[in-house]
Amino acid sequence: MACAEAAIRRSTAGAGSDAKILSTLNNWLRPDCAFRLEEEYPTVFGPQNHAELFLLEQDGELLAHAAVVENELTLQNECIKTLLVGSVVVNPRLRGQGLGRAIMSEVVQAFRESAAELCMLWSTKETFYARLGFAKTGLEYICLLHSAERAASGLRKYRTEDVPVILALHEAKSVHSKRDELLFAQLLRVPRCDCFVLEAANRVVAYACIGKGLDFENVIHECGGSPEDLARLLPSICRVQQKELYVMIPPSRPELLQALAPWSSGASFGHLGLAISKRQLPPEFYLEGLDSV
Repeated sequence: MACAEAAIRRSTAGAGSDAKILSTLNNWLRPDCAFRLEEEYPTVFGPQNHAELFLLEQDGELLAHAAVVENELTLQNECIKTLLVGSVVVNPRLRGQGLGRAIMSEVVQAFRESAAELCMLWSTKETFYARLGFAKTGLEYICLLHSAERAASGLRKYRTEDVPVILALHEAKSVHSKRDELLFAQLLRVPRCDCFVLEAANRVVAYACIGKGLDFENVIHECGGSPEDLARLLPSICRVQQKELYVMIPPSRPELLQALAPWSSGASFGHLGLAISKRQLPPEFYLEGLDSV
């Protein structure tokens, strides 16, 4: 089936409004999974999504798909409009025919013509995306976290009423995506996402998230609070879960890496993701796990 015979359609309605598209994508991306895309990615496939879909179609059949979510990233009090790209997939029967490149070329062109300053995605196919102009972007610390001798008092799983405080801790970080309370609550309910909090003097002072759908298994990918409080919370989570966990730390928080030193080992640097940028990004550029949805 030649690419030239197909046409790319852009839709702002979101896959959640088209049962056929959503069913097709779930069959392609989550065929044997206990949860669905609309649960894992509410910003893209949920009923209140705000995604734009790029759909390569022919005679009513979906050949390839990419989703783009516009995101406002706060970076040292400056707002950067960002496009987050995900769920890039080609019909399994038609791979190797250039359909993925065709749809991603359209996404890149849309970014070039937009007011967004950054287009970002996460993929191991670095060579493929490099041909489209994407390059490794950002740095992160990754280290193995060991268990505390005993769990800190005040450690517990989050409750619904904690969401406003957790969101405030999220927004207190120098780098974060802007989220409203409703969306943030949805992200905390993503399947296989466990959120723990540390309570002191009857208030939540720190939080941490482990796992997110099929991503970040056994990885603390998001946390908020002071370095001292997180140094109590994170090793305590290892104690409760009875296993070591990896923790991802933004480059803007070296003091957190230092605070965790007694309980961590194997600290290394990794690249955050792949991006095309219209501006020079500062060294502290980073997106945590819930920021990247």
